[in-house]
Amino acid sequence: MCCVAGPMGSEAAAGPGVRALFVYERVGLGSAEIRGRQIAAELGADACRFTELDPEKAGEYDVVVYVKRMPPRETVEAVRRYGARQVADPLDNYKWRKVQRVADLLDAFIGANHTHAAVLASRFGRPAVRIPHHHCNFDEARIPAGRTPATLGYVGDSDHWPQTRKALDGTDRLVSLLDGETRERLVEAYLGIDIGVGYRRNPDKSRYNSAVKLANFMSFGIPAVLSVETGYLEVGLHGTTCLFARDGHEMRLLTDRLARDAVWRDEMGAAAYEAARGYHIRTVAGEYRSFLESLV
Repeated sequence: MCCVAGPMGSEAAAGPGVRALFVYERVGLGSAEIRGRQIAAELGADACRFTELDPEKAGEYDVVVYVKRMPPRETVEAVRRYGARQVADPLDNYKWRKVQRVADLLDAFIGANHTHAAVLASRFGRPAVRIPHHHCNFDEARIPAGRTPATLGYVGDSDHWPQTRKALDGTDRLVSLLDGETRERLVEAYLGIDIGVGYRRNPDKSRYNSAVKLANFMSFGIPAVLSVETGYLEVGLHGTTCLFARDGHEMRLLTDRLARDAVWRDEMGAAAYEAARGYHIRTVAGEYRSFLESLV
């Protein structure tokens, strides 16, 4: 098994006396990078891809965390026999049947928001804890105040970009950064945005997704207008750190209003920046550390 070691190398130290391994699907700026490699590195834990997972080696760890997808049942059974605790962090993997195949062998789940954690615990009969996603602004950079005219920015996957573009059809200064960029390019893109936007109508994502898009905008002091989602409601406050739109018409209405009011944008951005401190990777990693310690 080829692991990517965290800062403490072979110690794989997720906490006092806890050796942890994070298993992810692929490298990139998606959930595997955020919840797998980045968290593992911050914790000083190890990480490897599913294709590199060796049950015997995995059994040498105290806890193994599966990010987004689950291994075959026989792999989970083998890791269990070798004595490691096993946790699933399914993120936006809503293929419940695939999770069900191994759920009885797992020790716990990690939910992306409180609703997600409650559903996981109820559906699979295993404990579930909510741990929020951290934002990408590790250096806590901040956009300049008072830029006009305001640039609107969508940052996310290409699948949901058309819904945002349609809601804001004809709006000036609307830019997008879609899949496949580096974290450095991501940070650069955020620093060029004055209002964050994002609109989608997907029931699963609205209920269970994390608030990472909003946390990212807030971390740079960017006021955002987003569709109403459970994860966002846990992180943002309507009218204070962000604005929530219930349909495409509200999306356009609120975005236009915010774009015309530079003072309100600056006030909201300042409040958002302060609120986002709680979602820095060092803070979220602390929640992981406490959770992993509780399992051993």
